[in-house]
Amino acid sequence: MIIEDLTSSGEGVGSIEGKKVFVDGALPKEEVEVEVTENRKRFAKAKLLRIVRASPDRVDPICPLFGTCGGCQIMHLSYAEQLKWKRKRVQDALKRIGGLEIAVDECIPSPDQLGYRNKIHLHQGGLHKRHSHEVVPVERCYIFNGTLEPAKNAHEAIIRTAQEELLVEIDGVSNRPFIIEQLGALKFKIGPRDFFQVNPKQAFQLFQRAVQVAESGAMLDAYCGVGTLSLFAAQKGNKVLGIEVMESAVESARENAKLNGIENVAFKCGRVEKLLPKLGKFETIFLNPPRGGVEPEVIAALLQSPPKRLIYISCDPATLARDLKALQPHFVIESVTPFDMFPQTIHVETLVNLCYNYSL
Repeated sequence: MIIEDLTSSGEGVGSIEGKKVFVDGALPKEEVEVEVTENRKRFAKAKLLRIVRASPDRVDPICPLFGTCGGCQIMHLSYAEQLKWKRKRVQDALKRIGGLEIAVDECIPSPDQLGYRNKIHLHQGGLHKRHSHEVVPVERCYIFNGTLEPAKNAHEAIIRTAQEELLVEIDGVSNRPFIIEQLGALKFKIGPRDFFQVNPKQAFQLFQRAVQVAESGAMLDAYCGVGTLSLFAAQKGNKVLGIEVMESAVESARENAKLNGIENVAFKCGRVEKLLPKLGKFETIFLNPPRGGVEPEVIAALLQSPPKRLIYISCDPATLARDLKALQPHFVIESVTPFDMFPQTIHVETLVNLCYNYSL
């Protein structure tokens, strides 16, 4: 069987007698021998038995647990091809789900391909197997930038690193309340369970781009978390309001503003779909929602009081495509830029720069 493409979950896909067959571990351009393990009406799944002809883009994964541990899905694909595939993944989702024929920029590479993560969450000293809740014991994680030794023998462990600092939460008990992460000139207090980008060097590049394309004037940072993007935007001298549903994150955001001596920023706790219709006009709105994308009420509020500039940062191409479709034709998409926030994995972050369509 010839493998023709990769699915959004990183499986190779080919055809047998006209039926699509999904094969873990296979890459495009490969000829493979497989054993069908699941045969359904419209598709089948198969186990990779032998690679008859390997892809020129195949590399030897550095991690001996690759293929067993579910943390990395495409470590066997050269990094240059990972970037091309992630760009294609975004482009395909926009076309298939959003009906949008839009040029997508080259995927911005991560400064580090390994050892980029500043956080890891372990269960019983390991990570989950691929397609399973079973735990694989892990002594070293090649995409994490710290040691796993503190998590040995723990039922649950969260380890965060920042510069020379280490925060360890073992079975709910932390060795310290927070650590200080630095992005550019800004510092951020981060607790063990606060949301913060796991690849700080790439996050810095992403936030720089977002602020660079923003309009001057009043700004709203929806889904602001601990205030990271809000503070980057406020550095430009703009008045910024951040919205976040988690009270603990809002408290951290306010502390981070004080930590950096930034006064032209404020934070409100609440759901974006509830607060946005009451907040009035902004020149720029940043949308950085969780994987599920934005609520329909948020889209409706944006269309009622549209900003000049809308900057959507997405961690899921499918929900991004759905939401961009809903924003058409009221907003014009000026650029779509993928950022590789998670090398060796299927995940991709995307920054979309939109402006309001005043010609309507």
